[in-house]
Amino acid sequence: MVDLTKYEALLDDLTIIEKQIAVLSSKNKDTLRRNLELEEELSEVKREKALMSEKISALEKELERIKLENEHFTGKSVLSIQDAELLKARVRDLIEKLDFHLSS
Repeated sequence: MVDLTKYEALLDDLTIIEKQIAVLSSKNKDTLRRNLELEEELSEVKREKALMSEKISALEKELERIKLENEHFTGKSVLSIQDAELLKARVRDLIEKLDFHLSS
């Protein structure tokens, strides 16, 4: 009789352990699936980052090219708003003088 009780207790323990294994196995599968999703998402983000880095690099090169062209044209690295307005006023004055001389 004692052996039967021990046997039933062992079977109950084994049943509980099997249920725990099933739950843990299910959680493991869910975790593995989620990890795969996250790895795919990470790969996509890395690809997007690389593309954005390339775009930034291209834009920086274009900005440097424009700055060099501007510097070559004006002799200054950056034209301030006041300098630009002054330049516009000088050009207008020259145009008016040319118009005056051409009309006389």
